[in-house]
Amino acid sequence: MRQHTRQFFVVGVVFLAASLWPAAARAQVDLSGEWQVLFHEDQPERAAGPEIGNYVGLPINDAARTRGVNQFVQAVYVARSEAIKRNGVVSLCPSRNGATCSPSAQWTTGWLIFVNLDRDTPAARDTGEPLLRVYQPWDAGHITSNRSTLSFRPFGQMGVTATVTFCDDRGARAARAVIISQTGRPRVSSRSASGRALTCP
Repeated sequence: MRQHTRQFFVVGVVFLAASLWPAAARAQVDLSGEWQVLFHEDQPERAAGPEIGNYVGLPINDAARTRGVNQFVQAVYVARSEAIKRNGVVSLCPSRNGATCSPSAQWTTGWLIFVNLDRDTPAARDTGEPLLRVYQPWDAGHITSNRSTLSFRPFGQMGVTATVTFCDDRGARAARAVIISQTGRPRVSSRSASGRALTCP
């Protein structure tokens, strides 16, 4: 028994010594020599920049249009919900100065939401009527509409169907319309409310 124990001890000492024995270091990679910067497909970006080209139709146009459409849809939802919450009339109108309504359907200059206390039609923000939200101009194109103002009543209806069309420099083929039903619910479409092609100025 002692002999086996001694043998195991000797073997363990040998293995330990072998593992701790310093090994020869391997040669390092030689990086000496001459180096040169290579220009490949990114050459234009390293110099004066790429040549100026026609980038009409790139997704940036779609993104700008989508952002404007989404802001208008949000405004419709806000006005509709505020009318229900306040049990009154809340109006949405185009605005040049962020304080009063524009006299015509010039939605491109921006729009605002206010509490229409006197329930006038077409809606006009008078002194003392609470201003709820202001939206900045949409400078990515032009907005056309068959309504100069939109008014939402406590039961969520605005009474008339409205179409607000967002056009950019690509014309009618890339236009989108926000169609607002008589119940005050908006939807986005590439066609008019009657199913016809959209038109742009």
